[in-house]
Amino acid sequence: MKARILDHSPETILYNGKVLCVDEASSLVEAVAIKNGRFIGIGDSKEITALAGRKTVSIDLGGRTVLPGLIDTHNHMTEVALGMEQLSLEGSTCIPDITRVIGGKARDVGPGKWVVTGLIGEPAISHQLSERRYPTRSDLDAVSPDNPVCIVSFHVFIVNSYALKIAGINKNTPQPGGGTIGIDPATGEPTGIFYEEPAMALIRPFLPVPTHEEKVNGLRKACRRYNAVGLTGICEHGIGLEELRSYQELRRKGELTVRSYVHLMVDPNQTSDDLKRTVKDAAFVASPGFGDEYLRIGGLKVIFDGGVGIGTALMRKPYMTASGKLSDGIQVISTPLFEELTHLCSLYDVRLAQHDSGGKAIDTVLDVYERISAKKPINDKRFVMVHCQFPTRDTFEKIRKLGAVVTTQASFLYVMGSGYMKYLGKELADEAIPLRDWLDNGVPVALSSDAPVTSFNPLMGIWSAVTRKEKTTGEVIGPGQRITREEAIRCYTKNAAYLTFEEGLKGSIEPGKLADLVVLSNDILTCPEEEIKETKVEMTMLGGEVVHQI
Repeated sequence: MKARILDHSPETILYNGKVLCVDEASSLVEAVAIKNGRFIGIGDSKEITALAGRKTVSIDLGGRTVLPGLIDTHNHMTEVALGMEQLSLEGSTCIPDITRVIGGKARDVGPGKWVVTGLIGEPAISHQLSERRYPTRSDLDAVSPDNPVCIVSFHVFIVNSYALKIAGINKNTPQPGGGTIGIDPATGEPTGIFYEEPAMALIRPFLPVPTHEEKVNGLRKACRRYNAVGLTGICEHGIGLEELRSYQELRRKGELTVRSYVHLMVDPNQTSDDLKRTVKDAAFVASPGFGDEYLRIGGLKVIFDGGVGIGTALMRKPYMTASGKLSDGIQVISTPLFEELTHLCSLYDVRLAQHDSGGKAIDTVLDVYERISAKKPINDKRFVMVHCQFPTRDTFEKIRKLGAVVTTQASFLYVMGSGYMKYLGKELADEAIPLRDWLDNGVPVALSSDAPVTSFNPLMGIWSAVTRKEKTTGEVIGPGQRITREEAIRCYTKNAAYLTFEEGLKGSIEPGKLADLVVLSNDILTCPEEEIKETKVEMTMLGGEVVHQI
């Protein structure tokens, strides 16, 4: 192709490579030129190297593959960051693994002190443990009788008897609306398992609060780890002002090496008056967001239902949930309050994202969107459907009409696929996360990890979208919904930039855009499928600066 050049004095040139531009033409070039943090030229090696001046740094790629910087559009980097400063259960495969770690920490901190894990995904999902169940208070009591304990996950808290006593929770505690306290059917006593935020909120006020320094230190470490797997950008859904303060400190110090687009969390249990104050206070974050190319506040996030992998997603028909009972799942926020929130966001021009995993949740959310849009159109807001795992044909049409966007996680099928089979049955599990249908129906969809629920490594996410393999058996879930490698890459780049209103700024390698790129150890377009997830990122550049190199 003919070289595209904006300037003839680059600071950096990368040449002799296989550069996937992920532009509209799916251009494949050999070299790129960079100046002032932007791409200023792309083309063949001879044309681009001819631009080099006396001070230009030239990097021979040696035939390696280059992608635009990868963007995870549903990530919880602040929680990953805290996990780096807190007790880790990473690698636990059975309940004794968990109790061994917790018992050791209890001995270290001494009697009476809290033992709290970093936020986890996989170990808290019962079907990932060899026992195929959650730990309970009795499991934890055996190793921590003199310490309050809490295992922390997005949709589940697991505590011991000491913690239940501190929180004043017993068999007479009423069930909270929108959440569930696990109950032992034999004794009527709490099992120590709390499903979804309204129930978790009974424990949360008693947990120790991480310090600002812990949050900042963890976030700094997380940025480096994210860069090491090729992430140059994320969209974090649901943070508080304290977490935003940590982001701002790193940004001020020039240490925020992952471009971060964040949504502030909305409490689903607040009153109507509180909700109005929340939206009015956030009105300055009107789409496409307040901030700069490193840190941008995009809008608000609320939780509508639970999760498929733990059996609390709100589905169209009853299914076997984690409690062992038939249920259609949990709706966390009431429909009237969600409708009021959506109306206020439309009125004050604030962008809204909501967690809506199950089919009934999707249907309800879109019905609300339609009612609000009939009063004031929202099709320029790009409201975000988070997870959106069980759409129908009507869903596709409505999302296009309403201008919404979707971020979903193929990696759920790898990590939680056995749970999908267990709770939903194979037929419905095969319909989960229908990437092929999303793309074929022209819906803007981006891929993400929901880290720390699954690995934040985007190459694992790309592999999962291409193969749809389940972790324990290797079974392919919904084979007809697999997508190509090129499509999966686009869902982590160009489509991801569209989700954050930044398609003119990043997501592809084109002159004028931010010089974010990754250099891979393998050609993931042609290598054997299983090698995609094993591919290493040899270099990551953010705005033309190297932030990771091996």
